[in-house]
Amino acid sequence: MLFVFLEVSTFTLTQTISAPSQACATPAPVYNLTSEKLDEAVSSIVSELTINERSTSRARARYTSAPDDRASSRTMGAVSMGFIFIVLMLVLAIDAPTLFLAVKEKMENLT
Repeated sequence: MLFVFLEVSTFTLTQTISAPSQACATPAPVYNLTSEKLDEAVSSIVSELTINERSTSRARARYTSAPDDRASSRTMGAVSMGFIFIVLMLVLAIDAPTLFLAVKEKMENLT
C-alpha cells in the first residue's frame, strides 16, 4: 500500500492601494439610453463581434487535407487508384457489347 502525504501551506498578501487624486480623476459619462437605443447598441456590438464560421481557420482546415509524404501512403493511394480504375474498366467492358449493338442498330436505322 502506498501513502502520499501532501503538505499545503497558505499565506496572505496584504497590499495597500491608494485612490487617485482628484486632479487625475475623470468622471465617467452617464448615459440614459432608451430601450430602442439600447437594442440598437446591442445589435451593433453583436454585428461587430460576429464572424463568418466558414472563414475561420478551423473550418478551412476541415476541408483541406494535410500532405503525407510517407512511402506507405503513396503506395496505398496508387493501389486504391488502380483498384478503382479496374472496377470502372470492368463495368465498361460488361456494357461494351450492349453499347456496340445499340450504336449499330441506330446506324442501320439511319441508312
